[in-house]
Amino acid sequence: MKKILLLFFILFFNVIYSYSLGQDTKGLTVSPEKDSVLAEALKLRDLALERLEQTVGSKVKVEFAENGTPTTLSGKFCERTYKHYTNFTLRFLQSFKDLFLLKDPESELTLEEFAMSKEDDVHITFHQSYQGLPVYQTKLSVRFNREGCITLIRGEWVPTPKIKIGQLRITPKNALKILNKELKTAKSMDETSFKLIIFPWEKETYLAWQVNYHDQNSNPWACFIDAINGGFLANLKMWVVLH
Repeated sequence: MKKILLLFFILFFNVIYSYSLGQDTKGLTVSPEKDSVLAEALKLRDLALERLEQTVGSKVKVEFAENGTPTTLSGKFCERTYKHYTNFTLRFLQSFKDLFLLKDPESELTLEEFAMSKEDDVHITFHQSYQGLPVYQTKLSVRFNREGCITLIRGEWVPTPKIKIGQLRITPKNALKILNKELKTAKSMDETSFKLIIFPWEKETYLAWQVNYHDQNSNPWACFIDAINGGFLANLKMWVVLH
């Protein structure tokens, strides 16, 4: 009897241990391959941070988002020979792209706003895109002091997506059928109501259709549908939608 109980305990422990290997710290299933890729990216990120600190000769203050990207990076990063703020910013980001988890910042970031404060600080804001498609609700802001040095980089963006745009299978017509089925409505819309975007949602990044519509009370909403497999991702009030 004791041998049977011991065998049962060993089998039970092995099952639990094997299951835990496929879980992250919040209990979400992650594949070993994906976990390995993330670990390598974070290793390169940390090496890039070390290289930046060696370049500026001091410690850099940095805070990271859950997806691994820096939400705040502060210090004093100067390039005396570079007078063009936007070009210098892109050059800086390109030089330390592993730190920002971006493969090609120069092609993934689009200038959105350029402003100068009363204190002569320059503020530049970029929006993230991927292969020409906007990445939903992302922003990277850079602040320069009057000396022309970057003193702060902050924002919310995602690591360069690993999405194959050519795998798009869902048409706007298909997306409308999915929306009507999910919301139990019979809406009719023209294709201008549909926008193909990159949609970060619940720790994943999707190629998605953003569908804007109004409910029966004329409240604006945005629905997001997976453009590859047709999954219904989210339905959000428009005041949440920034892009």
